[in-house]
Amino acid sequence: MKKYNGIIKFISLLVLLPIIIWELELKKTVSLYQESLHVSTSSYPDRIIHPVKKSKPFTAMSILANGTILQLFSQNLATENLQTVNYIPEIIDSENGYNLYYGTWVVSGNFINMVKLVSQIEKERLPLRISSVCFESKKNMRTGENKLYMTMSLVNIEK
Repeated sequence: MKKYNGIIKFISLLVLLPIIIWELELKKTVSLYQESLHVSTSSYPDRIIHPVKKSKPFTAMSILANGTILQLFSQNLATENLQTVNYIPEIIDSENGYNLYYGTWVVSGNFINMVKLVSQIEKERLPLRISSVCFESKKNMRTGENKLYMTMSLVNIEK
């Protein structure tokens, strides 16, 4: 029996190794490949192709320069119990009568209400972009209470 021990191990390795490799790795890969071939070759008659929506023409509204954004969302600030701490519009670049404004708006209040405000600004489809939103918590040394602040950076091109 010791004489055939090496041959038995070699034959079992030749038989078992492909089975183990198939079960552990290749079976999943082959099934995924077959599924992708099936999906790519089959046609779905119920597939709906939506026409591409044309974007609105560029309108240069003065929103950041004169603080119109604060007026637009003053009702939301009141209902959501948010306070404007600071608002600073500044010109970053100007060319051919167009100015690139960068506005920094600092709001304090409840976290969920501030996220709602960001959502409302995005849903409004104004000709401006929110470039960043940053939250920070500051502790008042006199009273010992924490206040949450949201700093929102807005970018707009105005004429």
